[in-house]
Amino acid sequence: MLEPHAEYAYATLQRTLGKLQQAVSSNDISARGQQAGRAMSLIGTLRATLDHAEAPDVCGRLDALYTYCNRRLLSVSLGETQALAEVVALTDTLHTVYRSRSS
Repeated sequence: MLEPHAEYAYATLQRTLGKLQQAVSSNDISARGQQAGRAMSLIGTLRATLDHAEAPDVCGRLDALYTYCNRRLLSVSLGETQALAEVVALTDTLHTVYRSRSS
């Protein structure tokens, strides 16, 4: 379902979301847009690792969650900063589940 480099993508995503939180806190609009874009790119990487042939139902649900997170990140980059906490919570949960299934 997920390839081994997904762990790296999740860890990088968490760091990027932390930088995005800092940009939001400091009202740095340029950094907010840049970090939101990086986070969306990392989520795109995670979407690309899904193997729909192996687990179509689970991958379909993960794909929908990743798409939702990207929509919320776009909202954050446009100023709807309260959406960030939701994305952080969702991606933290997904990362935790991924790690538990990988070990």
